[in-house]
Parts: sequence; structure tokens; C-alpha cells
Amino acid sequence: MSEATKQVLKRWFDEVWNQKREAAIDELFTPGGLCYGFPDDNSAIGIEEYKKTYHAFCGAFPDLHVELGEIKEDGNRASAAWVATMTHTGDHLGFPASGKKVDLHGHSTVEVANGRILNGWNQVDVASLFQKLQQPEEQSA
Repeated sequence: MSEATKQVLKRWFDEVWNQKREAAIDELFTPGGLCYGFPDDNSAIGIEEYKKTYHAFCGAFPDLHVELGEIKEDGNRASAAWVATMTHTGDHLGFPASGKKVDLHGHSTVEVANGRILNGWNQVDVASLFQKLQQPEEQSA
């Protein structure tokens, strides 16, 4: 089971985020499952709300690319730290595009059942990212 659990996590980040293949959300996320901690710490969202957040992020950061760290598994759970590199070129977050290239660091754990994500827990500071994107660039002397 462990390798299969790891593969679901790898596929999620590769297909959903790196390839921007929205159909993979339905393929890999169990209906009725929940995503915790994204887009904010207090979130517990289902698949349809996840897709709205996904569209906003992909629209704001069309070049978004995620690199996974070492994946660890424990039975039907897999987790990994990750870094997303991206450029803010779209206004899909509710404020104008800044053109800033940023990194977003996070950690995700998924619970897998029948080859699909049942629940996912995320630690990512989206609020700080938004603050950074909205700050004016410092002028150098």
C-alpha cells in the first residue's frame, strides 16, 4: 500500500498543479473528501470549493510549479514538504497582478482510500504570500 499511497500524492502535485490538469482533481479526490488548511488555516473545503481556489491560483500564477521534497508514508497516509515557484501575472486573487516572482513553502499530508485522496491537510501561509504580493517594491538608492 505504501508505494501506491506515495504515488497518489506525487500524481496530485504533478498532474493537478504542474500540468494544470483539472480533470485530475475529480480522478484523485474522493467526493465528500475534505481539504484542510488551504486556502487558509481555518479552511475545510470540499471538491467544488477546492476547484474555485485552484482556478484562482492558476489564473494568478499560470507558471506555478511545485517541487516535492521527500515523501514519507505511514500506511494510508503520505506527506511531503514542497515549494511552489510562481510569478504573479493574473488578477484572479482579488487584487492587481504584481509581476513578482515568489516562492511558497508548504507541507501536505493526504489520507488515501481506494487510490484516491479522502482527506488532505495543508500547512501553508497564503496570507503572508498575499501580503507580500500587495506590498510596493522597495526602491534601491
